[in-house]
Amino acid sequence: DEFAPAYNAETKTYQIATAQELAWVSEQAKDGNNFKGKTLVVMNDIDLNGANWTPIADFHGTFKGLASTKAATYPTISNFTVNVEECAGLFGDITGGKLSDFNVRNARITANHYAGAVVGFMHGSGSITNVHVQNSAVTVTPVLNADNKYDDGDKAGAIAGYFCADGTNATMRMENCSATDVDILAYRDLGGLVGCLNGTDAYVGNCNVTDVRVTADTDYDYASNSAI
Repeated sequence: DEFAPAYNAETKTYQIATAQELAWVSEQAKDGNNFKGKTLVVMNDIDLNGANWTPIADFHGTFKGLASTKAATYPTISNFTVNVEECAGLFGDITGGKLSDFNVRNARITANHYAGAVVGFMHGSGSITNVHVQNSAVTVTPVLNADNKYDDGDKAGAIAGYFCADGTNATMRMENCSATDVDILAYRDLGGLVGCLNGTDAYVGNCNVTDVRVTADTDYDYASNSAI
C-alpha cells in the first residue's frame, strides 16, 4: 500500500508521520481492521489541511504521540472537520483502547449524537492520558425523526462525547488532559471535557479547562417535540 506507515512486526508498532498515513489508518478501520494488540505512534505534527475527516472507527488499539515530557512538544494533529450523524471526532468509536501524549488543534466537529474533538464514543476498559484539545468546536444538534419528533442532540465534550466503563471489571480513566479555547454546543449531556461520564469505575482526574464555552442549545423543545 503506497501510504501504509512503517510497521515493526516484532513490536507490533506503526509509525504515523504524514497526513496520508493517518488517513490510511482511517481507511483500514473502515475496512474492518480494529488494530487490536497494535500500537500506533504519531511521530511528529500532522496538518490535515482542512480535510473533511472520516473518523477512525471501532478502534481497539493504542494510539500515542512520540514520548515527550511537555504538552507543548507533544505531536499535534490539526486542521480537520468532521460532519457525520454520530460518533464524531478524530476517532468515531473506541472499545478498550488507550490514547496518550498528543494534541488536537483547530478541529470542527458536527454531529447529532456522540461527538468530541478526540473521540465521539469510548467504552469498555481504556484510558486517555496527556491529551490536549485547543482552538476547536464541537456542535451536536437534535434530529427530527420520521415520526416528527426530535431526538439526540446529546453527548458532546471537548475530548470525548461519551466516556463509559462497561463490562466486567471495566475501568475508564481520563487523566492529565486539557481543553483550551473550545466551543461546545449541544441540547443535553454536554461538558468541557466529557459530555457524559458513565459506569461505576469511570474517572476523570487532574484535568483542566481554560476558555471553554459550554452552551445548552434551547432552539428545540423535547417536551413538546417541536422547534421553538
